[in-house]
Amino acid sequence: MSKGARKARYAVLLLAIILSSTLVFLPVPAYAASPKCGGSITKSTTMKANIGPCSGNGLVIGGNGITLNCAGHTISGSGIDDGIVLSGRSKVVVKNCDVTGFEDGVYISGSSSNTFTSNIASYNGYGFFLTGASSGNKLMGNTANYTTLGGFAIFSVSSSNRISGNTADGSDHYGFYVYASTNQKLTSNKGSFDGNDGFYLVSSSKITLTGNTASANGNGFYLYLSTGNKIASNRADANSGVGYEDTSTGSGTAGTASTYTLDECSSNTIGGSYPTGLCAPQA
Repeated sequence: MSKGARKARYAVLLLAIILSSTLVFLPVPAYAASPKCGGSITKSTTMKANIGPCSGNGLVIGGNGITLNCAGHTISGSGIDDGIVLSGRSKVVVKNCDVTGFEDGVYISGSSSNTFTSNIASYNGYGFFLTGASSGNKLMGNTANYTTLGGFAIFSVSSSNRISGNTADGSDHYGFYVYASTNQKLTSNKGSFDGNDGFYLVSSSKITLTGNTASANGNGFYLYLSTGNKIASNRADANSGVGYEDTSTGSGTAGTASTYTLDECSSNTIGGSYPTGLCAPQA
């Protein structure tokens, strides 16, 4: 190799070493500051501080396929608008958020295939509110405490949502409320100390309730104008009304229009179920 060729080769090698060193020691990009009240989240965000009290909405999800991780921080409101808003969004993840003091803690409208996990919604009107034909969403391991209207509500022809492993405590009205919707799956949820019903279905069909627990509510499970539902392996204990009440008539269990299988009831003040025969061992 000629002297000139060697110099050129060494120059290339030296340049590569310099570039490599520069890449190794580039400073790590700093995280963006936490969003402000009413802010629109358009990219994946991890909160670094609490926000609020907000005089309107807390945060609005402004993009699809992104993640909002509150990392345990609080979004607080002054009693109006919503804490976290999804409207027409899909494939969003919202996790580890503590939302308090809004009309709805988490408001989901016309949105599909989103995931909400490990969030806490306290002292709101509704904790989690799905409406506007929202479908295919997953709510798993969330908590709604001390709501004035309900812990978890699914309204307005929403379908195929999965509500699993959530807790609704201390609502003035309902723990889990399904209205005019179909094909919902509610599994392994707990509704307790809710003023009216732990689980309330109205004008809804093809709802599956499996492995849920309703205790110390007005009624445990109450189905009104709802048909073709499957209620299996649930527990209703120590409610001040009945464990299970179903106002429908049909060819299902005990003359209702739904099927009840291996549902348990005990220590409910008025009785195990109305009509009788929906649960055991309490009559």
